[in-house]
Amino acid sequence: MAAIITPPAGVLGLLAYLVTFAYFRAHIFNVTYAGSTLAEHGFETSMTTAGIAWLYFSNMLAMSMTLGLFYPWARVRSARYMADSLQAKLADPLDQFIAAETERVGALGEEMGGMLDLDIGL
Repeated sequence: MAAIITPPAGVLGLLAYLVTFAYFRAHIFNVTYAGSTLAEHGFETSMTTAGIAWLYFSNMLAMSMTLGLFYPWARVRSARYMADSLQAKLADPLDQFIAAETERVGALGEEMGGMLDLDIGL
């Protein structure tokens, strides 16, 4: 009779944490950007739990093999995956939108932002 080899509980716990984190990360990304609009333009997202889990696992493995020297490349890989998962749905050419918005720009918003020093980002 063959013996069944089971992985240690710590490994299973780490994998469960990784998959759970990837699930929430992918769904928060998809909900945040799929629901965003810019005038009549929208966004489509295609991030999957399996894709982000594999990205995190491979980055973690590579960073442990290189004693952390892989960290900058891992950040670039993560940013590239997120950028590849996001696509713009344009209602009309973007040049028309930019031309219309540059005509509406006033100095008040820029000066108020500088005065209050607001940093708004996702």
